[in-house]
Amino acid sequence: MVKLLIKKGVVLLLMFVLLMQFVSADSVLVRADTTTDIRIEVLRTNPSPIGPGDEFDLWIAIESQGGNSLNIMDELEDFELELVEAFPFSLVPGEDAIKEYGTLKEGDYVLAKYSLVVDEDAYEGENHISFIVRHEGNSLGVESAALGIDVQVVDTNLDIISVDTDPDNLEPGKVAELEITVKNNAYSSFRNLEAKVETGGSVPIVPYQMTNQQSLRQLNADEAYIFSYFIIVDESASAGVYEVPFTLSYEDDLGNEYTMNQSFGLLVSSTTDLDFNLEEFDTFRKGSKGDVVVSISNTGASELKFMSLSVLESEDYVVLGSSKEYLGNVDSDDFETSTFEIYALDNEVELELEVSYKDAFNEEYTESVNLSLPIYSEEEIAMYGLSSNGGGYGNMGVYLILILFVYFAFKGWRKEKKLDKALKFGLLELIKLPFRILFLFRWKNVRKWPRKIQAFFKSI
Repeated sequence: MVKLLIKKGVVLLLMFVLLMQFVSADSVLVRADTTTDIRIEVLRTNPSPIGPGDEFDLWIAIESQGGNSLNIMDELEDFELELVEAFPFSLVPGEDAIKEYGTLKEGDYVLAKYSLVVDEDAYEGENHISFIVRHEGNSLGVESAALGIDVQVVDTNLDIISVDTDPDNLEPGKVAELEITVKNNAYSSFRNLEAKVETGGSVPIVPYQMTNQQSLRQLNADEAYIFSYFIIVDESASAGVYEVPFTLSYEDDLGNEYTMNQSFGLLVSSTTDLDFNLEEFDTFRKGSKGDVVVSISNTGASELKFMSLSVLESEDYVVLGSSKEYLGNVDSDDFETSTFEIYALDNEVELELEVSYKDAFNEEYTESVNLSLPIYSEEEIAMYGLSSNGGGYGNMGVYLILILFVYFAFKGWRKEKKLDKALKFGLLELIKLPFRILFLFRWKNVRKWPRKIQAFFKSI
């Protein structure tokens, strides 16, 4: 009965050893012969952990264990160990798969080192590797069960998912809030995050009442976090889009350090501010014409492009000549002028102007403005000593008096040949002229007009 139990126990032990060869573990037993087991154990990998595409060293421990119950010293002649290449592990070029050890006695403990490469398409988690044990008594060898080696797919997928400012368009000298949202799209958490917005130099923003660097202790997988900054735009900044560098450094769960360098654009604009003025203008009366010079000053912080100015039609005036003038680009703190010829139709004139232009972002704008054009009466012109213009009757009378004076003075010169007497003669004749005109309209003279007119036409 005892012998039967012993036989059953030996059979169970042999079955257990055979099953162990098909179980994945960090160490396995290989039945080298009927009396000797070889224990193969994965000691470590260098580096650790390993990931797809990594090259690493695998250290294996080999121990000979006696399998007989009589405690007879067993040994294996010409013992060798061969690594079986299988996905995802392969030997580094030049590395030998077979390690030779000569005689391996019971209880001997030896080491083996293999230089391997992990395939780029390796799966994350436990992957397997096996070995073949050979010796003089078994040249074909016995293959071990699979040994587990962990492969970690290191995912550093930390993304910037949005950059927002409040307000959307930043203005020079104004405080704004900048929010940068990052998300951990990896399978593991990240630690010791340091976010830095580069400011100064070509970037016209600076942090306001805070630093340009923020930190976060941990960001778990699939979580998002907003790095919030208060910033102020330099007062002298021109309108435009500015590229802002952003640096984010962090660590994974294994302590590996990473740095992400990105950049984003910030839109800096400024409120358009135009100043219109009548720079110069002639003296206008109702029914006269003259020139008006309109100036447009750019008092905003950014350049305005493709500017043109038009004088619109109105019942108060008529535009003589061109009613539109192209001014081109107008820099900040600069101005341009346009000249228009106007004929005044009323005693009150409002010039209706329209200006069109594009800003730094090529957005088109149109503005309208009215400017009052001073219109003077004859009394005001005389009172203020203004020079009348525009073809009015006052000017024509002055010109006529001057012409008559020159005519009479010339007649006096021909008689007297002296300048002072000629001028005196001209002045006296000019004074007498109105009276002569009045005498011409006496009745006895008027009755003679028909005969004189008839005689005039007959002479023709």
